[in-house]
Amino acid sequence: MHPYPTISAIVDCILQTWSQEDLDFVKSGIQDFGQIGRHIRNDFGLWYDHPLTEKWRNNEAGRTIIDGIDHSSDHPDAVAALVVEELRKRIGEPSEEARADLEDLRKRVDALLSGGPEL
Repeated sequence: MHPYPTISAIVDCILQTWSQEDLDFVKSGIQDFGQIGRHIRNDFGLWYDHPLTEKWRNNEAGRTIIDGIDHSSDHPDAVAALVVEELRKRIGEPSEEARADLEDLRKRVDALLSGGPEL
């Protein structure tokens, strides 16, 4: 049996093992799912041996492919997204200060992407 067979068990493990800095990053609401999701997929074996993705791994014909992209609900990316969603629920919403900082960062990034001043 897998040591973390459910989303709840994965979140419990994350809450016990990740640093406060990592949890604050998740809580900040910054949408850096790539980094967080990759960490979850790799550390919890979602690509290889996890029961939450077993059907996806073993039934290629049953996958939901749209325009060449796998949208299966049990794809490792989808499962990692559910873990992040549950983790954010458990650690709470970002503070107003964190929201303001995030909005400022988004404005600066938008300005940079539109050819404005550098960050």
